[in-house]
Amino acid sequence: MKETGATASDEALELNGREALVLAPWEPIFDRFATPLEHFIHRETASGLLLLACTLLALVLANSELAGLYHRLFQVRLSIGFGTWQISKTLQHWVNDGLMTLFFCVVGLEIKREMLVGELASPRQALLGVMPQLQRLEHKLHTPVAILIIPLFALVNAGIPLDLDTLSGMIRHPITQGVMVGLLVGKTAGISLATWLALKSGIVQLPRDMGMRHAVGVALLAGIGFTMSIFITELAFGDSPELVTAAKSGILYASFTAGILGLLWLRMTAFWPRALTLPS
Repeated sequence: MKETGATASDEALELNGREALVLAPWEPIFDRFATPLEHFIHRETASGLLLLACTLLALVLANSELAGLYHRLFQVRLSIGFGTWQISKTLQHWVNDGLMTLFFCVVGLEIKREMLVGELASPRQALLGVMPQLQRLEHKLHTPVAILIIPLFALVNAGIPLDLDTLSGMIRHPITQGVMVGLLVGKTAGISLATWLALKSGIVQLPRDMGMRHAVGVALLAGIGFTMSIFITELAFGDSPELVTAAKSGILYASFTAGILGLLWLRMTAFWPRALTLPS
């Protein structure tokens, strides 16, 4: 029985013997917007969608009346100094050589994790004591890198002119052609052949329900070498705007083509009977 003098509000706060959760009036409204956003951020495809959106935005800005502002914005210099020591770089440089350091850190941590407890680990590999700390660090860095840094990198670097005269000239440029051949032919042939040789030698084993035809599809999709390819382009041709544009044009052409070919290949081979499966 309830104590004498208990008010109706006291009883309303008790549900099945437990305290009921009291929400502020604005919380349901906030949750309607915050919860879908939180789900989107933690989806595996969120980073790819944001990367694509920022790439398209960069291309639109670079081919609009705002092109001059777009290019000048990321050439603004930002300086940091302590006493007599000072470093001054453009915003593009801070993104490419500063923030992208976290991207490579996450890549390294993910590879390390796979070697310790993932697909690359030996069945006899004992878990090391550092793994809990490693997993926490990887988890904390992954979201800001995937949701913020990689899309920002695309926004800063993907803006190239797309007028017909430029496109027709770039497609004949040896740098553009070399990049396209490297991404479309080199990656597909290299990854497929290396995978086939590793399978034949018994060094590796494909995951369950995965065949060599899937590995070829993955090799085709690897031609979408967007982030690393642009990063290397800036390092290799940073002093020559013409060569940077030629290389980035090749990257965009090859990435688009590789995505289409990979999608078509995987959809086509998904219905192959086992007799037509590539040898593994």
